[in-house]
Amino acid sequence: MCQGDDPNCRDFEKHRLDFRTGLAKERRSFLKSGFAASGGAAALATAGISLVPPALAQASAARGGAGPRLHSLPANAETVHWGYFSKSLAPRLEVSSGDYVTIETLTHHANDDAERMVQGDPGAESVFLWTKDKKGVMRRGAGPGDGGGLGVHICTGPVAVRGAEPGDVLEVRILDVAPRPSANPAFRGLAFGSNAAANWGFHYKDLLTGEKPREVVTIYELDATGSRN
Repeated sequence: MCQGDDPNCRDFEKHRLDFRTGLAKERRSFLKSGFAASGGAAALATAGISLVPPALAQASAARGGAGPRLHSLPANAETVHWGYFSKSLAPRLEVSSGDYVTIETLTHHANDDAERMVQGDPGAESVFLWTKDKKGVMRRGAGPGDGGGLGVHICTGPVAVRGAEPGDVLEVRILDVAPRPSANPAFRGLAFGSNAAANWGFHYKDLLTGEKPREVVTIYELDATGSRN
């Protein structure tokens, strides 16, 4: 039977909704038991905006004691690096094995539509700040100024694990992923993404309409409240 993975099934939408509902129940049960064991609480709002809010993470850190702690690492000009990996980067957060961390992320394409994906969001605004006098984050590489790298992605971190040594294998479990909601009041309850059909990408020669090939940027909308598919 289709489990929400067969678009050709006549009951595809129903099966997909049943699967997502069951998955959400299992996830909440797992998180509840995990956080209860650590003395914390699973702060999963219906909208699913954040797994561990900053206030809860701060309260957990202040409480200390045995067991896993809850941390929050926001995305802003002080916590992200743009376009490269480097072992010389100083950690932006240090955790112990078994801790829970909520890490905010940004797409490097957010400024394709600043009105929807940047404006009103202090973290995003600080990262994409670029005037004749200042850049919020130097881009593309670890060298002086703008470096010489070829990377494009914005990475939050690094996160250091206490006791980990070179050569160790780290297991990271992703418990939940939620879209970053628009902070612009004009788009409350929505989140947005950008798809670039560039000359190096898959969609460049596979466009549905118009002359081909050509570069196209498509801004798409997501429901950040979780109330509809």
